[in-house]
Amino acid sequence: MKTILTIAILLSSSFSMAASVALTKDATAIYPAKVTLESVEITTPSCPVNALCEPMAVANVTIHLAGCADKVGMVSANMIKNDEGRIQLNMSAVAIRSKKSSSIKCFVAPTESRKIIVQGGTFAAPPVDLNDLNASQE
Repeated sequence: MKTILTIAILLSSSFSMAASVALTKDATAIYPAKVTLESVEITTPSCPVNALCEPMAVANVTIHLAGCADKVGMVSANMIKNDEGRIQLNMSAVAIRSKKSSSIKCFVAPTESRKIIVQGGTFAAPPVDLNDLNASQE
């Protein structure tokens, strides 16, 4: 009974994840995109008047696309802090291939940058390790 319940939960969560990616008419496929960690920096968000905002650690990541007209679809991130104070950023990104990508030639593969909040209320950037969940595990 537990096995059937587990399979039902996994299938329903995978269907809901696939449904949340918006595909356009010219989309031909989806594929896992490579994610790299560029830097970790401390930033203070812009606050409304008379509000107190804390600085936060933000990871700057780059998502690599395969085609010139491809777009980034769903991006998911999860942070785990270990006993040594290091933060493991588990990340996954899905890219959407476009029909135009087969006819457009580009000199450099396109990328998209994202900022991921890894820790709030900090004044020093913590050490962050990126675990790209799309990369092949060898």
